[in-house]
Amino acid sequence: MHLIITNTNINCEQAELNGDILPIAKRLLNDLWHRYQLVYAVIEFPLACPRRFITFDGNKRPNNNLYNRTITVIEKEDLDETLKKSQNTLSDGFPLKINLFHRFPTSFKQCHKIYNYMKFDINITNGFCGMDALIMHDFIKTFKFNVTYVDNNRTNKYGYVVSGHATGSLGAVIRREIDISFNSRFIAMYMNSGFDFLNYVSSDSLCALTMIPDIVPLWQYPINMYNYKQWMAGHINYMFTTLRRYDQFRTLQDICDSNIAVYTSPGILMLLNAETVDNSTNDVFTTILKRLKLFSANSSYTVEEKNMAMIRRRIDITLEILVNHTDKDGRPSLYVINDCFRNFYLSYIVRSGFLFTSQIQDFMMRMVEAGFPEKYYKWTSFTLRLGDILHNPTSEPRLFTKITLQEQRIPFVLLISGYIVSTIIFMVEKWWSSHKLNIMQNESSQF
Repeated sequence: MHLIITNTNINCEQAELNGDILPIAKRLLNDLWHRYQLVYAVIEFPLACPRRFITFDGNKRPNNNLYNRTITVIEKEDLDETLKKSQNTLSDGFPLKINLFHRFPTSFKQCHKIYNYMKFDINITNGFCGMDALIMHDFIKTFKFNVTYVDNNRTNKYGYVVSGHATGSLGAVIRREIDISFNSRFIAMYMNSGFDFLNYVSSDSLCALTMIPDIVPLWQYPINMYNYKQWMAGHINYMFTTLRRYDQFRTLQDICDSNIAVYTSPGILMLLNAETVDNSTNDVFTTILKRLKLFSANSSYTVEEKNMAMIRRRIDITLEILVNHTDKDGRPSLYVINDCFRNFYLSYIVRSGFLFTSQIQDFMMRMVEAGFPEKYYKWTSFTLRLGDILHNPTSEPRLFTKITLQEQRIPFVLLISGYIVSTIIFMVEKWWSSHKLNIMQNESSQF
Protein backbone atom coordinates (compact mmCIF):
# COMPACT_ATOMS: atom_id res chain seq x y z
CA MET A 1 0.00 0.00 0.00
CA HIS A 2 1.26 3.41 -0.95
CA LEU A 3 -0.06 6.34 1.14
CA ILE A 4 0.54 9.89 -0.14
CA ILE A 5 0.32 12.84 2.26
CA THR A 6 0.06 16.18 0.48
CA ASN A 7 0.27 18.37 3.58
CA THR A 8 2.95 20.99 3.03
CA ASN A 9 3.26 21.97 6.70
CA ILE A 10 5.50 19.04 7.56
CA ASN A 11 9.00 19.84 8.71
CA CYS A 12 11.45 17.70 6.77
CA GLU A 13 14.18 17.91 9.33
CA GLN A 14 14.91 14.39 10.64
CA ALA A 15 14.36 15.20 14.30
CA GLU A 16 11.21 17.22 13.65
CA LEU A 17 9.72 14.51 11.45
CA ASN A 18 10.36 11.85 14.05
CA GLY A 19 8.75 13.90 16.76
CA ASP A 20 5.53 14.87 14.97
CA ILE A 21 4.75 12.26 12.33
CA LEU A 22 6.43 9.03 13.37
CA PRO A 23 4.12 8.00 16.27
CA ILE A 24 1.05 8.59 14.11
CA ALA A 25 2.58 6.69 11.19
CA LYS A 26 3.54 3.82 13.48
CA ARG A 27 -0.04 3.41 14.74
CA LEU A 28 -1.45 3.71 11.22
CA LEU A 29 0.89 1.20 9.57
CA ASN A 30 0.51 -1.35 12.37
CA ASP A 31 -3.24 -1.01 12.23
CA LEU A 32 -3.06 -1.88 8.51
CA TRP A 33 -0.72 -4.77 9.34
CA HIS A 34 -3.04 -6.24 11.97
CA ARG A 35 -6.19 -5.83 9.88
CA TYR A 36 -4.97 -6.85 6.45
CA GLN A 37 -1.47 -8.35 6.94
CA LEU A 38 0.00 -5.96 4.38
CA VAL A 39 3.59 -6.92 3.67
CA TYR A 40 4.50 -3.56 2.17
CA ALA A 41 3.18 -0.16 3.22
CA VAL A 42 4.85 3.15 2.39
CA ILE A 43 3.98 6.72 3.41
CA GLU A 44 5.26 9.39 1.02
CA PHE A 45 5.43 13.20 1.35
CA PRO A 46 5.76 14.40 -2.28
CA LEU A 47 5.21 18.08 -1.56
CA ALA A 48 6.84 18.63 1.81
CA CYS A 49 9.57 15.96 1.70
CA PRO A 50 9.85 14.57 -1.88
CA ARG A 51 12.77 12.20 -1.18
CA ARG A 52 11.73 10.91 2.23
CA PHE A 53 9.52 7.86 3.09
CA ILE A 54 8.21 6.05 6.15
CA THR A 55 7.90 2.25 6.00
CA PHE A 56 8.47 -0.96 7.98
CA ASP A 57 12.11 -1.69 8.74
CA GLY A 58 12.04 -5.49 9.28
CA ASN A 59 12.11 -5.53 13.10
CA LYS A 60 9.26 -6.67 15.34
CA ARG A 61 7.89 -6.02 18.81
CA PRO A 62 5.96 -8.61 20.85
CA ASN A 63 2.19 -8.30 21.11
CA ASN A 64 -0.64 -10.45 22.45
CA ASN A 65 -1.25 -12.37 19.22
CA LEU A 66 0.26 -10.90 16.06
CA TYR A 67 3.47 -8.95 16.68
CA ASN A 68 3.86 -5.23 15.93
CA ARG A 69 6.31 -4.05 13.26
CA THR A 70 8.69 -1.18 13.80
CA ILE A 71 9.01 1.62 11.23
CA THR A 72 11.78 3.90 10.00
CA VAL A 73 12.34 7.06 7.97
CA ILE A 74 14.46 6.47 4.87
CA GLU A 75 15.72 8.29 1.82
CA LYS A 76 14.58 7.40 -1.68
CA GLU A 77 17.76 5.56 -2.61
CA ASP A 78 17.32 3.17 0.36
CA LEU A 79 13.65 2.36 -0.34
CA ASP A 80 14.06 -0.86 -2.36
CA GLU A 81 16.56 -2.41 0.03
CA THR A 82 14.45 -1.54 3.08
CA LEU A 83 11.29 -3.01 1.52
CA LYS A 84 13.10 -6.28 0.79
CA LYS A 85 14.48 -6.39 4.31
CA SER A 86 11.07 -5.74 5.84
CA GLN A 87 9.54 -8.92 4.38
CA ASN A 88 12.43 -11.35 4.93
CA THR A 89 11.57 -12.35 8.50
CA LEU A 90 7.81 -11.81 8.60
CA SER A 91 7.12 -15.53 9.16
CA ASP A 92 9.33 -15.60 12.27
CA GLY A 93 6.83 -15.51 15.11
CA PHE A 94 3.80 -15.13 12.85
CA PRO A 95 0.82 -17.04 14.38
CA LEU A 96 -0.05 -20.15 12.36
CA LYS A 97 -2.89 -22.60 13.05
CA ILE A 98 -2.07 -26.09 11.78
CA ASN A 99 -3.98 -29.36 11.67
CA LEU A 100 -2.33 -32.79 11.42
CA PHE A 101 -4.33 -35.87 12.40
CA HIS A 102 -3.31 -39.49 12.71
CA ARG A 103 -3.20 -41.29 9.40
CA PHE A 104 -0.97 -44.29 8.81
CA PRO A 105 1.65 -44.20 7.33
CA THR A 106 2.01 -40.48 6.52
CA SER A 107 1.34 -39.18 10.05
CA PHE A 108 1.62 -41.53 13.03
CA LYS A 109 3.43 -41.68 16.37
CA GLN A 110 5.71 -44.75 16.17
CA CYS A 111 8.70 -42.46 15.83
CA HIS A 112 11.46 -43.92 18.03
CA LYS A 113 13.59 -45.13 15.08
CA ILE A 114 13.31 -42.05 12.87
CA TYR A 115 16.30 -40.57 14.70
CA ASN A 116 18.50 -43.11 12.90
CA TYR A 117 17.82 -41.30 9.61
CA MET A 118 17.54 -37.57 10.36
CA LYS A 119 17.88 -34.91 13.01
CA PHE A 120 14.33 -34.65 14.23
CA ASP A 121 12.60 -32.65 16.97
CA ILE A 122 9.41 -34.52 17.77
CA ASN A 123 8.05 -31.58 19.76
CA ILE A 124 7.77 -29.54 16.57
CA THR A 125 5.42 -32.07 14.97
CA ASN A 126 3.22 -32.62 18.03
CA GLY A 127 4.55 -36.18 18.38
CA PHE A 128 3.99 -37.25 14.76
CA CYS A 129 6.34 -38.71 12.15
CA GLY A 130 5.77 -40.06 8.64
CA MET A 131 6.10 -38.22 5.33
CA ASP A 132 3.57 -35.47 6.09
CA ALA A 133 4.94 -34.86 9.58
CA LEU A 134 8.57 -34.76 8.39
CA ILE A 135 7.73 -32.24 5.64
CA MET A 136 5.85 -30.14 8.20
CA HIS A 137 8.87 -30.39 10.51
CA ASP A 138 11.18 -28.86 7.89
CA PHE A 139 8.57 -26.25 6.99
CA ILE A 140 8.18 -25.02 10.58
CA LYS A 141 11.94 -24.95 11.20
CA THR A 142 12.51 -22.96 8.03
CA PHE A 143 9.76 -20.35 8.44
CA LYS A 144 9.81 -20.24 12.28
CA PHE A 145 6.07 -19.70 12.63
CA ASN A 146 4.44 -19.47 16.04
CA VAL A 147 2.45 -22.69 15.61
CA THR A 148 -0.81 -23.65 17.29
CA TYR A 149 -2.16 -27.15 16.64
CA VAL A 150 -5.90 -27.43 16.15
CA ASP A 151 -6.87 -30.90 17.35
CA ASN A 152 -10.53 -31.84 17.78
CA ASN A 153 -13.02 -34.42 16.55
CA ARG A 154 -14.34 -32.15 13.81
CA THR A 155 -10.97 -31.56 12.16
CA ASN A 156 -9.28 -34.95 12.65
CA LYS A 157 -10.40 -36.30 9.27
CA TYR A 158 -10.13 -35.21 5.65
CA GLY A 159 -13.77 -34.24 5.17
CA TYR A 160 -15.83 -33.90 2.02
CA VAL A 161 -18.54 -31.66 0.58
CA VAL A 162 -22.24 -32.45 1.02
CA SER A 163 -24.83 -30.05 -0.39
CA GLY A 164 -22.28 -27.25 -0.46
CA HIS A 165 -21.17 -27.82 3.14
CA ALA A 166 -17.58 -28.94 3.75
CA THR A 167 -16.75 -31.20 6.70
CA GLY A 168 -13.55 -32.25 8.47
CA SER A 169 -10.26 -30.42 8.05
CA LEU A 170 -11.37 -29.28 4.57
CA GLY A 171 -14.26 -27.38 6.12
CA ALA A 172 -12.04 -25.98 8.87
CA VAL A 173 -9.66 -24.49 6.28
CA ILE A 174 -12.52 -23.02 4.27
CA ARG A 175 -14.04 -21.50 7.42
CA ARG A 176 -10.57 -20.11 8.34
CA GLU A 177 -10.49 -22.06 11.60
CA ILE A 178 -7.07 -23.38 10.56
CA ASP A 179 -4.50 -21.98 8.15
CA ILE A 180 -2.95 -25.19 6.77
CA SER A 181 -4.00 -28.83 6.84
CA PHE A 182 -0.82 -30.91 6.65
CA ASN A 183 -2.42 -34.25 5.78
CA SER A 184 -1.60 -34.85 2.12
CA ARG A 185 -4.72 -35.22 0.00
CA PHE A 186 -5.59 -35.63 -3.65
CA ILE A 187 -5.52 -32.47 -5.75
CA ALA A 188 -9.16 -32.23 -6.83
CA MET A 189 -11.90 -29.62 -7.12
CA TYR A 190 -13.57 -30.11 -3.73
CA MET A 191 -15.09 -26.62 -3.80
CA ASN A 192 -14.72 -23.59 -6.04
CA SER A 193 -13.30 -21.27 -3.37
CA GLY A 194 -12.12 -21.01 0.22
CA PHE A 195 -8.80 -22.87 -0.05
CA ASP A 196 -5.72 -23.27 -2.24
CA PHE A 197 -3.33 -26.15 -2.83
CA LEU A 198 0.35 -25.86 -2.08
CA ASN A 199 2.85 -27.42 -4.48
CA TYR A 200 2.33 -31.17 -5.01
CA VAL A 201 4.53 -33.43 -2.86
CA SER A 202 3.74 -36.89 -4.20
CA SER A 203 1.32 -38.93 -6.29
CA ASP A 204 -0.83 -41.99 -5.71
CA SER A 205 -3.70 -43.96 -7.20
CA LEU A 206 -7.14 -45.05 -6.09
CA CYS A 207 -7.15 -48.84 -6.34
CA ALA A 208 -9.22 -51.75 -5.12
CA LEU A 209 -7.88 -54.30 -2.66
CA THR A 210 -9.29 -57.59 -1.53
CA MET A 211 -8.27 -60.74 0.34
CA ILE A 212 -5.53 -62.93 -1.09
CA PRO A 213 -6.99 -66.19 -2.50
CA ASP A 214 -6.43 -69.49 -0.74
CA ILE A 215 -3.39 -71.65 -1.43
CA VAL A 216 -3.77 -74.45 -3.96
CA PRO A 217 -2.12 -77.62 -2.57
CA LEU A 218 -0.24 -78.83 -5.64
CA TRP A 219 -0.39 -82.55 -4.87
CA GLN A 220 -3.61 -82.66 -2.94
CA TYR A 221 -5.72 -84.39 -5.55
CA PRO A 222 -3.48 -87.33 -6.50
CA ILE A 223 -2.44 -87.87 -2.89
CA ASN A 224 -5.95 -87.77 -1.46
CA MET A 225 -7.67 -89.53 -4.31
CA TYR A 226 -8.61 -92.68 -2.42
CA ASN A 227 -8.01 -92.40 1.31
CA TYR A 228 -7.94 -89.01 3.00
CA LYS A 229 -6.51 -90.10 6.36
CA GLN A 230 -3.89 -92.30 4.80
CA TRP A 231 -2.48 -89.84 2.24
CA MET A 232 -2.81 -86.34 3.76
CA ALA A 233 0.39 -86.72 5.74
CA GLY A 234 2.29 -86.89 2.49
CA HIS A 235 2.71 -83.10 2.17
CA ILE A 236 6.46 -83.69 1.85
CA ASN A 237 5.82 -83.82 -1.89
CA TYR A 238 4.93 -80.16 -2.19
CA MET A 239 6.44 -78.51 0.88
CA PHE A 240 9.60 -77.49 -0.98
CA THR A 241 7.84 -75.92 -3.96
CA THR A 242 6.71 -72.26 -4.27
CA LEU A 243 3.18 -71.47 -3.20
CA ARG A 244 0.45 -71.35 -5.79
CA ARG A 245 -2.84 -69.65 -5.04
CA TYR A 246 -6.14 -69.52 -6.82
CA ASP A 247 -6.33 -66.79 -9.46
CA GLN A 248 -6.23 -63.17 -8.32
CA PHE A 249 -8.05 -60.22 -9.82
CA ARG A 250 -5.76 -58.34 -12.21
CA THR A 251 -7.99 -55.77 -13.92
CA LEU A 252 -11.16 -53.77 -13.36
CA GLN A 253 -12.80 -56.12 -15.85
CA ASP A 254 -12.12 -59.02 -13.47
CA ILE A 255 -13.86 -57.09 -10.68
CA CYS A 256 -16.79 -56.31 -12.94
CA ASP A 257 -17.19 -59.94 -14.05
CA SER A 258 -16.96 -61.33 -10.51
CA ASN A 259 -19.87 -59.30 -9.07
CA ILE A 260 -17.78 -58.82 -5.94
CA ALA A 261 -19.07 -56.12 -3.54
CA VAL A 262 -16.86 -53.00 -3.66
CA TYR A 263 -16.97 -50.62 -0.67
CA THR A 264 -15.58 -47.13 -0.21
CA SER A 265 -15.88 -43.94 1.86
CA PRO A 266 -17.90 -40.81 1.00
CA GLY A 267 -14.71 -38.84 0.31
CA ILE A 268 -13.40 -41.34 -2.23
CA LEU A 269 -16.86 -41.62 -3.76
CA MET A 270 -16.70 -37.89 -4.43
CA LEU A 271 -13.21 -38.16 -5.95
CA LEU A 272 -14.47 -40.79 -8.38
CA ASN A 273 -17.38 -38.52 -9.40
CA ALA A 274 -19.77 -41.39 -8.79
CA GLU A 275 -22.71 -39.01 -8.37
CA THR A 276 -22.33 -37.76 -11.95
CA VAL A 277 -22.09 -41.16 -13.61
CA ASP A 278 -23.99 -41.50 -16.87
CA ASN A 279 -26.33 -44.42 -16.24
CA SER A 280 -26.81 -44.95 -19.97
CA THR A 281 -23.21 -46.14 -20.41
CA ASN A 282 -22.08 -49.66 -19.59
CA ASP A 283 -18.29 -49.52 -19.70
CA VAL A 284 -16.30 -51.30 -16.97
CA PHE A 285 -15.52 -48.20 -14.91
CA THR A 286 -19.10 -46.96 -14.92
CA THR A 287 -20.51 -50.40 -14.12
CA ILE A 288 -18.33 -50.68 -11.02
CA LEU A 289 -19.21 -47.14 -9.89
CA LYS A 290 -22.90 -47.96 -10.09
CA ARG A 291 -22.34 -50.89 -7.73
CA LEU A 292 -20.21 -49.05 -5.15
CA LYS A 293 -21.35 -49.32 -1.55
CA LEU A 294 -20.55 -47.02 1.37
CA PHE A 295 -19.11 -48.36 4.61
CA SER A 296 -21.43 -48.09 7.58
CA ALA A 297 -20.72 -45.43 10.20
CA ASN A 298 -19.28 -47.95 12.70
CA SER A 299 -17.29 -49.92 10.11
CA SER A 300 -13.58 -50.66 10.53
CA TYR A 301 -12.95 -49.57 6.92
CA THR A 302 -11.16 -52.78 5.97
CA VAL A 303 -11.78 -55.93 3.98
CA GLU A 304 -13.32 -58.57 6.24
CA GLU A 305 -14.69 -61.14 3.77
CA LYS A 306 -13.42 -62.88 0.64
CA ASN A 307 -16.34 -61.67 -1.48
CA MET A 308 -15.70 -57.97 -0.88
CA ALA A 309 -13.20 -55.31 -1.94
CA MET A 310 -12.55 -51.71 -0.96
CA ILE A 311 -10.96 -48.67 -2.61
CA ARG A 312 -7.92 -47.03 -0.98
CA ARG A 313 -4.73 -45.14 -1.82
CA ARG A 314 -2.38 -47.67 -3.40
CA ILE A 315 1.05 -46.83 -1.92
CA ASP A 316 -0.21 -46.16 1.59
CA ILE A 317 -2.38 -49.25 1.82
CA THR A 318 0.49 -51.42 0.55
CA LEU A 319 2.54 -50.35 3.55
CA GLU A 320 -0.43 -50.70 5.89
CA ILE A 321 -1.03 -54.26 4.69
CA LEU A 322 2.51 -55.25 5.63
CA VAL A 323 2.04 -53.79 9.12
CA ASN A 324 -1.57 -54.53 10.06
CA HIS A 325 -2.95 -57.18 7.69
CA THR A 326 -0.81 -60.31 7.83
CA ASP A 327 -1.53 -63.90 8.80
CA LYS A 328 0.10 -65.84 11.63
CA ASP A 329 3.13 -66.53 9.45
CA GLY A 330 3.63 -62.85 8.60
CA ARG A 331 2.30 -63.11 5.05
CA PRO A 332 0.00 -60.36 3.67
CA SER A 333 -3.67 -61.30 3.82
CA LEU A 334 -4.73 -58.57 1.36
CA TYR A 335 -3.47 -57.52 -2.05
CA VAL A 336 -3.94 -54.48 -4.29
CA ILE A 337 -5.43 -55.07 -7.73
CA ASN A 338 -3.02 -53.81 -10.40
CA ASP A 339 -5.59 -51.97 -12.51
CA CYS A 340 -6.56 -48.77 -10.66
CA PHE A 341 -9.45 -46.33 -10.97
CA ARG A 342 -7.68 -42.97 -11.06
CA ASN A 343 -4.30 -41.34 -10.48
CA PHE A 344 -3.86 -38.13 -8.51
CA TYR A 345 -1.19 -35.74 -7.31
CA LEU A 346 -1.06 -35.14 -3.55
CA SER A 347 -0.68 -31.81 -1.79
CA TYR A 348 -1.67 -29.82 1.31
CA ILE A 349 -4.40 -27.20 1.51
CA VAL A 350 -4.10 -23.64 2.82
CA ARG A 351 -6.86 -21.12 3.43
CA SER A 352 -7.45 -18.62 0.65
CA GLY A 353 -5.63 -15.32 1.03
CA PHE A 354 -3.01 -16.63 3.46
CA LEU A 355 -0.09 -14.19 3.54
CA PHE A 356 2.70 -16.72 2.94
CA THR A 357 1.08 -19.03 0.36
CA SER A 358 3.46 -18.19 -2.48
CA GLN A 359 6.56 -18.54 -0.28
CA ILE A 360 5.37 -21.90 1.03
CA GLN A 361 4.63 -23.10 -2.49
CA ASP A 362 8.18 -22.22 -3.52
CA PHE A 363 9.52 -24.05 -0.46
CA MET A 364 7.48 -27.16 -1.28
CA MET A 365 8.63 -27.08 -4.90
CA ARG A 366 12.27 -27.05 -3.80
CA MET A 367 11.65 -29.95 -1.43
CA VAL A 368 10.10 -32.02 -4.22
CA GLU A 369 12.92 -31.18 -6.61
CA ALA A 370 15.42 -32.30 -3.98
CA GLY A 371 13.57 -35.61 -3.53
CA PHE A 372 12.75 -35.17 0.17
CA PRO A 373 9.13 -36.45 0.15
CA GLU A 374 10.17 -39.69 -1.54
CA LYS A 375 13.11 -40.07 0.84
CA TYR A 376 10.91 -39.39 3.88
CA TYR A 377 8.45 -42.06 2.76
CA LYS A 378 11.26 -44.58 2.35
CA TRP A 379 12.66 -43.71 5.78
CA THR A 380 9.20 -44.26 7.22
CA SER A 381 9.13 -47.82 5.84
CA PHE A 382 12.62 -48.39 7.24
CA THR A 383 11.60 -47.21 10.72
CA LEU A 384 8.85 -49.81 10.59
CA ARG A 385 11.49 -52.42 9.59
CA LEU A 386 9.78 -53.09 6.28
CA GLY A 387 12.53 -52.02 3.87
CA ASP A 388 11.50 -51.25 0.31
CA ILE A 389 7.86 -51.98 -0.46
CA LEU A 390 7.10 -54.91 -2.77
CA HIS A 391 3.85 -54.83 -4.71
CA ASN A 392 2.15 -58.20 -5.24
CA PRO A 393 5.17 -60.53 -5.66
CA THR A 394 4.76 -63.05 -8.47
CA SER A 395 5.87 -66.00 -6.36
CA GLU A 396 5.95 -66.92 -2.69
CA PRO A 397 8.38 -69.36 -1.12
CA ARG A 398 6.82 -71.77 1.34
CA LEU A 399 7.74 -71.30 4.96
CA PHE A 400 10.07 -73.85 6.52
CA THR A 401 8.17 -76.85 7.88
CA LYS A 402 9.61 -79.39 10.27
CA ILE A 403 9.77 -82.88 8.75
CA THR A 404 9.16 -85.98 10.90
CA LEU A 405 9.62 -89.66 10.05
CA GLN A 406 5.87 -90.14 9.78
CA GLU A 407 5.67 -87.38 7.22
CA GLN A 408 8.30 -89.16 5.14
CA ARG A 409 6.20 -92.30 4.59
CA ILE A 410 5.26 -91.37 1.06
CA PRO A 411 8.78 -90.55 -0.18
CA PHE A 412 10.10 -93.77 1.37
CA VAL A 413 7.23 -95.78 -0.11
CA LEU A 414 7.96 -94.23 -3.49
CA LEU A 415 11.66 -94.93 -3.04
CA ILE A 416 11.23 -98.58 -2.10
CA SER A 417 8.64 -99.03 -4.82
CA GLY A 418 11.04 -97.67 -7.35
CA TYR A 419 13.78 -99.91 -6.04
CA ILE A 420 11.56 -103.01 -6.22
CA VAL A 421 10.32 -102.15 -9.70
CA SER A 422 13.83 -101.47 -10.97
CA THR A 423 15.09 -104.75 -9.40
CA ILE A 424 12.28 -106.74 -11.03
CA ILE A 425 12.96 -105.11 -14.39
CA PHE A 426 16.67 -105.88 -14.00
CA MET A 427 15.93 -109.53 -13.16
CA VAL A 428 13.55 -109.84 -16.10
CA GLU A 429 16.10 -108.33 -18.47
CA LYS A 430 18.81 -110.63 -17.05
CA TRP A 431 16.59 -113.67 -17.51
CA TRP A 432 15.58 -112.60 -21.00
CA SER A 433 19.20 -112.03 -21.97
CA SER A 434 20.22 -115.48 -20.71
CA HIS A 435 17.22 -117.10 -22.36
CA LYS A 436 17.98 -115.43 -25.68
CA LEU A 437 21.63 -116.50 -25.45
CA ASN A 438 20.65 -120.15 -24.84
CA ILE A 439 18.35 -120.11 -27.84
CA MET A 440 21.11 -118.78 -30.05
CA GLN A 441 23.56 -121.43 -28.80
CA ASN A 442 21.11 -124.25 -29.44
CA GLU A 443 20.45 -123.02 -32.95
CA SER A 444 24.17 -122.82 -33.75
CA SER A 445 24.84 -126.37 -32.40
CA GLN A 446 22.31 -127.86 -34.83
CA PHE A 447 24.35 -126.65 -37.77
